[in-house]
Amino acid sequence: MIKVEHVTKRYEGMTAVDDLDFEVLPGVVTGFLGPNGSGKSTTMRIILGLDHPTKGQATVKGKRYQELRDPLHEVGALLDAKAIHPGRTARNHLRALAASNRIPYKRVDEVLEFAGISSVAHKRVGNFSLGMSQRLGIAAALLGDPEVLLFDEPVNGLDPEGIRWIREFFRSLANEGRTVFVSSHLMSEMAVSADQIIVIGRGKFITQGSIDSLTATAKGTVFVRGANHQQLLRALRAKNATVTELNDEALSVSDLSAEKSVRSPLTPGSHSLNSRHSGRPWRTSSWTSPRIRSNTDRPECAMNSDTTLGSVVRSEWLKFRSVRSSIWCVVVTFVLTVGLGILVTTVVRVQWHKMSTINKLTFDPVQTSLVGIVFAQFAVGVIGSLFITSEYSTGAIRSTLAAVPNRIQLIAGKLIVLVSCMLVIGEVASFGAFFIGQAIYSGVVPTASLSDGAVLRTVIFAGLYLTLLAALSFTLGLLIRHSLAAICIFVSILLILPLILAFLPQSWQNDTVRFLPGEGLGHAMTSVQPGPNLFSPWMSFGILTLYVVVLVAISTSSFLRRDA
Repeated sequence: MIKVEHVTKRYEGMTAVDDLDFEVLPGVVTGFLGPNGSGKSTTMRIILGLDHPTKGQATVKGKRYQELRDPLHEVGALLDAKAIHPGRTARNHLRALAASNRIPYKRVDEVLEFAGISSVAHKRVGNFSLGMSQRLGIAAALLGDPEVLLFDEPVNGLDPEGIRWIREFFRSLANEGRTVFVSSHLMSEMAVSADQIIVIGRGKFITQGSIDSLTATAKGTVFVRGANHQQLLRALRAKNATVTELNDEALSVSDLSAEKSVRSPLTPGSHSLNSRHSGRPWRTSSWTSPRIRSNTDRPECAMNSDTTLGSVVRSEWLKFRSVRSSIWCVVVTFVLTVGLGILVTTVVRVQWHKMSTINKLTFDPVQTSLVGIVFAQFAVGVIGSLFITSEYSTGAIRSTLAAVPNRIQLIAGKLIVLVSCMLVIGEVASFGAFFIGQAIYSGVVPTASLSDGAVLRTVIFAGLYLTLLAALSFTLGLLIRHSLAAICIFVSILLILPLILAFLPQSWQNDTVRFLPGEGLGHAMTSVQPGPNLFSPWMSFGILTLYVVVLVAISTSSFLRRDA
C-alpha cells in the first residue's frame, strides 16, 4: 500500500504539489490522472524518496522509502525510460541494479526475456528507441519481483500492440494482489487501464474514485474544433445539448451525457493512433502474455537480500568497468604516466653528456621518471568527476537511488570503488614508470634504488597523489553535479590558481604555494628533495588528505539535503 499524507513540495516559490493526501490500495490498478505539469511525477519521486517534501510524508507499506531494507524487492518503478547511462548495455544496466540488492544475475535474463528485449540485451541503451527504453524500464521494475509498482506515463513510445500488452500486464499484477500505481495525462488511457483513479490538477487533489463513479458525476463544458463544423452542430443539437458557436470552427458544448454521446468521422488530415506506428513495427516478435510469479513462488532473490555496503560496492564496480569513458580515462592515465616518463628519461639519457656540472649534481632520477604524473593528474580528475556527474547528466541517479536509497551508503560505495581502482592504477603506473626510467638511465645516468627509503616513499606517494586527486574531483562533481563545470574547477585549482598567486608578493607566494595541490603538494610527492618553501612529503600528503575529507563531508551533506 502507498500512503501520501498531506504532502506539499515547493521549488523556489513555485508550489508543485499542494497538500496531497490519498492512499493507493493493493489488488487494483490505480490511475494517477492529471495534465502535464500537474505534479504527478513530483509526487512519484517523493514516494520513492528521490525528492524531499516540503511538508508531509509518503510511505510504502508503512515505511518511508529510505527505511526499506531491500527496496527493489519491495518497490519497482519506471519514472523516466531514458534515465539510463547511454554507454551501458541493457544487461549491464540491470546487472548493476541487481548487484546492489543482491539479486542473482539469472533474474536479469528472466526479466529481459519477459520484456521482450533479450535479443538486444548486449546493445548500448543510447541507441534504444523510446519504446525499447520503456521495455527496459519495465524489466528493471520487475527485477526484484516487488509487491508495489509505480509507472509514470508507461505507454509513451509504445505501439498499439505494446499498449494492449501493458494493460494486460497491469491487470495481471493487480490480480496477484500487488499495488499498481500508474500515472497518465490521458483520460482515455486511464478509462481502459485503471480500476480506481486519483485526479489532480495544479498540484492539488481534485477527486478519487472508480471510472464509473467519476463519469456519472462529471459535469462541465467541452470545447470542440473540427472541419465538419455544421454537421457536428446539427448532431449535437439533435441530442438536446447546449451548444455555443465560438467562431467558424469552434463549439462550446455542455449538458451532454455519456449516453447521448455523438460520434463523428475523423476530420480531413487527422490520423488515428495506429497510423503513427504502422510504418515502424517492432524489430522483435510480439510481446508475450505476462507471466508473473505468484506470491508463494517468489524467486531466490527474495531471500537474504538486504542492501549492504558490499553489494553497493559490487554494483558500483560493475558500473565503473561497463562504461567506455572510464576505461579510456584509465588507459590515458597509464599511458601518460609511463609514456611521458619513458620519453623524458630517454631525452635525458641522450643529452646527459651535454648537461652542466651543476645540473648533474642536482639531478633527480626519480622526479624525471615520474614526470608523467603532472599530466596524468588531469585524466584522473576526469575519471573522478564523471563517476558521479554522469549519473546526473543521464538521469541515472534516479534509478541508482531507487535501488540504494541510503545515500551515505551509496557515496561510501562509490568512493571505495574509485579510490581502490585509482590506487591500483596509480601505484602500478608509478612503479612501472620508475623501473622503466631507471632501466633507461642504467650505465649512463645515475640511477635510484627502492632500497632508499626516500625513493620508495616518493614512488608510493606519486600513486597516492593520483588517488587523492581522483577523490577530490569526485567530491567536486558531487557538489556541483555538472561534468564540465566540475572538471573546469578541478583544472583551475591545479593550473589557474598557481598563476593567480604568481602576481602576489614573493613572501606571500612562499607562504601559500605549499598549500596548493598542484604545486607544493605535487612537487613534494614527485621529488626526493622538496624545495625550500614546500612542506615535507608526509605533511603535504596529510594536507591533501584533509582537503579531500573536508570536501567529502561538505558534498555529502549537500547530497543528503538535495533532490535527485
